[in-house]
Amino acid sequence: MLRRPASRNRAFTVIELLVTIAIIVTLIALLVVAVDRAMRSGQEAQTQFLMGSIEQGLAQFRGDHGYLPPVLGRSGTSGSQSPGNAGYCRDVLAPPVNAAQQQSWLSITSLADYLLGYGPRSADGYGAIGDPPYSNPNAPGATEIPTLGLRTPGRDGAWGSIVNPRSTQGLSRGVFLARNPGDAGIFPNAAGNAVQLEGRVYGPYLELQDNRLLAALTGIDSNGNPIVAFPGEIPDFDLYPKVICDYWGLPIWYTRRPYIGTDPSTPNPGLNLGDVIALRPWSFEEGQAIDGFADASTTVAGGDRSTGRDLVAAEYALFSAGPDKSLNAAVRTDPEGYNEDNLVRVGK
Repeated sequence: MLRRPASRNRAFTVIELLVTIAIIVTLIALLVVAVDRAMRSGQEAQTQFLMGSIEQGLAQFRGDHGYLPPVLGRSGTSGSQSPGNAGYCRDVLAPPVNAAQQQSWLSITSLADYLLGYGPRSADGYGAIGDPPYSNPNAPGATEIPTLGLRTPGRDGAWGSIVNPRSTQGLSRGVFLARNPGDAGIFPNAAGNAVQLEGRVYGPYLELQDNRLLAALTGIDSNGNPIVAFPGEIPDFDLYPKVICDYWGLPIWYTRRPYIGTDPSTPNPGLNLGDVIALRPWSFEEGQAIDGFADASTTVAGGDRSTGRDLVAAEYALFSAGPDKSLNAAVRTDPEGYNEDNLVRVGK
């Protein structure tokens, strides 16, 4: 009688095991790369959509008031406030008079102030203090009901802080503390509960579907980058100035064509957004590149002057640093590639 040989379980050799592990690791790496690319593409599409919504809001704002919002920031003059205060980075920056000054004429607070109305009652003239209204005369001006909305910024675009500032007690024109909504005068002022400001209420001009798109500006780091906090991360979130963020969690920058003097509806014909180096594209389509203000390039004699025709014709621009969250504002094309993924949207 024939007997079948006893079956033996064949084990993996060390080499076979290593090859199998290598294949699994490679597949996991490819999957991670694919997921990362898909996530970045999705975030870019969402940020582009958000920028489009901001563009529509700016068009509605200009239709109501006859001009684009001014550029807000920290002016460094008398009356400017420090981090942690409602007026931080919300002074009206004087328009530049040359291309060199124009490089820093950018804002991260203008969009929230003008499109959402995230200013306290003393800043934009809208909202009653307390709950119910006027029940707490000692409540801070930032605690208002309702939160969103604004009254007309007036002919200077800054609630009177330039052409009719609230106080003459050493404050520089255009600073946050000098805002005088509704021409309320020095006493009583719009921060108090005793004054009921009247007039049409505007906005909000933008609706944010995700609460991670709105952040509080808490400071600026040593490299000049904004420090932000999202709802639930800090106490007294409502008391800080607000910024609108992209889907990578960084504020979206806003700038516009410079204007003359204190009138935001009168553009300066000698300046355009094509001279703002940070806005320039990494590459150009055929026939779109023209000469502009020279950047700090060390590889191009005299600096890279290349700019885009759409930027030169634009009335305003929106900027996001993109997935890498980094930019080099001194040159158009940087060796590190920081600027390659920047997102820029221009409007007319």
